Amino acid sequence: MGGTQRMAGFARHLPAYGWQPTVLTVKDVYYYARDVSLLKGLEHCHTVRTESLDPLRLFQKMAAIRRQRQSQFAAQTAPQAGLLKRLALALSNFIFVPDNKLLWLPFSWRTANRLLAQENHRVLLSSGPPHSVHLLAYVLKKRYNVPWVADLRDGWAGGDFQPEPTWLHRLINRKMQAHILNGADRIVVVSNGLAAQLAQERLNKQKIVVITNGFEEADFQHRPAADKCFDIVHAGTIGNFVQPEPFLQAFRDFLHETGLEPADIRLHFIGSDLTGRFLKLVDRFNLNPFVNYEGYVEHERAVRLLGQADLLLYLVSEGPFSGFIPGKTFEYLAARKPVLAVSPDIEGLKILQAHTAVRWLSPRDTDGIGLALKAFYVEFKTGKRHSMPPKNSILSFSRKTLTGRLVKLFEEIV
Repeated sequence: MGGTQRMAGFARHLPAYGWQPTVLTVKDVYYYARDVSLLKGLEHCHTVRTESLDPLRLFQKMAAIRRQRQSQFAAQTAPQAGLLKRLALALSNFIFVPDNKLLWLPFSWRTANRLLAQENHRVLLSSGPPHSVHLLAYVLKKRYNVPWVADLRDGWAGGDFQPEPTWLHRLINRKMQAHILNGADRIVVVSNGLAAQLAQERLNKQKIVVITNGFEEADFQHRPAADKCFDIVHAGTIGNFVQPEPFLQAFRDFLHETGLEPADIRLHFIGSDLTGRFLKLVDRFNLNPFVNYEGYVEHERAVRLLGQADLLLYLVSEGPFSGFIPGKTFEYLAARKPVLAVSPDIEGLKILQAHTAVRWLSPRDTDGIGLALKAFYVEFKTGKRHSMPPKNSILSFSRKTLTGRLVKLFEEIV
């Protein structure tokens, strides 16, 4: 997901600036997706993987044991194991604050001490969520007096993505966050909105630096495929902040009004459906002939489909705070295609509006969505080319450029 791509991008480009990364992470975990293509270009990187007692690591080990046994009993108990996994994750997220990756810290602490004792590491970089990794960096800085950069990819205390079921969870998260913000030499955040939030805390505001997510330039060197069909592509996970129902309704009404056939127009959804409802919605609106749902695909295929699209669909539901920037924002820029944004007025939308051709509608404006679809389709049929800002206007969001900004922070604090 986005966090993996961000950190892999930094690790990939650091050697070009004279820095050699060592990555400390966990061994394989039980997860709904795996993309080994993201490891390309990281052959130089010293990666150290440790054990963990967190639920996703334990379920990975249990799954391996079941595969080894290959018994009828194991096959019969698989559904119960799935239920057990959901219950265990819910319970552990209630018990462990800020997150259940606290159960990785005993293993990572021991390994980090060995690495710091054996080699001359000049900077610590921690990235969360999971925010518990910042606790590891906090104690390592205290022990070894190594300069430390804390990278916050999402909000922590009171954030949209942080489980806080009770007032006690909120209090503990706030206390932990305060220690991290004050202990780190620099705090990197992914949006101006998140920087503004943290600036309200009692800390040196000069420590906060915005380094957004970005894109790999090499991913967008392919040529688009020639196709007479109008291809609309949405990339990204369907979940709490991507509710496709209003758009699907508007799309259905647009098809009824225009009389288009499946050979004329296709709607592609790339990414996992965490709600489990997407295909049911497609069926309910009788859109099966028009919708191609691929689920999670490797990143290489995702960016190739973005490059082949005639229109990119940017769906964000109402709910996230105004500083939210979906990770797909930057790859939409790199694809250099027109964008239909069905979104609240968030920071990600503003970036798109500044750097590409966008029509923006509220998620509630189903009539407006239909009109926008008509306009884009007419422009496609008549061969209209949308004017785009110069390509160099988006290079500030390339991962190599962003890594250069991170290196500047390293050099300031070393």
